[in-house]
Amino acid sequence: MTIKSPERMLGCVFLQPNVARDCWVAKRRNPTYNYKRLHIIILLLLYITNTYAAKDTLVSEKHNMIQIIYNKFHQILTEGETELYIPAYTWHNRYMYVPHSTKRFNEIPWGGGFGKSLDNDEKGYEHDLFAFAFMDSNRHLEPIMGYGILKTVRLDPNTKIGAGMIVGITARKDMYSYKPFPGTLPWLSCKHKRTTIGMTYIPGRYNIGNVLFVVINWALP
Repeated sequence: MTIKSPERMLGCVFLQPNVARDCWVAKRRNPTYNYKRLHIIILLLLYITNTYAAKDTLVSEKHNMIQIIYNKFHQILTEGETELYIPAYTWHNRYMYVPHSTKRFNEIPWGGGFGKSLDNDEKGYEHDLFAFAFMDSNRHLEPIMGYGILKTVRLDPNTKIGAGMIVGITARKDMYSYKPFPGTLPWLSCKHKRTTIGMTYIPGRYNIGNVLFVVINWALP
């Protein structure tokens, strides 16, 4: 039985609503369609959190859409905390792979990067911009940059938890030969004082995907 790289499924999660389809199907999707889809996702997230307009405002013109995204990203970059991103661990779900086949995969994703995080405790949302790189399961460098939004709950003055999603652009050696492609994934976080542990799970099927990815963030003074 052929064991495919688990992160090849990343492309399927990014481009396909049905992750059970093979990655070769995702490769044949129109790239322009995928970037438009990413654009729409970001706009919907900003609308849901009511961060840019009244609920009865209908934004339909393209230049207004671009302005909405620009304003929010500018606010995050100018008002948000600067964070150091440290990829910490990738775990390949042993229950979803042929026994012992995961031994050849890298699970220490050496790398790093930076991000900006903006809290809105009044509305209970956190907005993040980030860019970092790490070693993937096949020990190839993978860069990623994107935007994340989480609904947060504060447990005490120093601790909060959150759940949401990230949308971004990445590039892989085994996916499009390092040609950038967009995607979206779920995201969970737990923050205590200046330290945040964030994680996502890349779904898939047997011998493909099913990877837990953990990142540690530290807010710089």
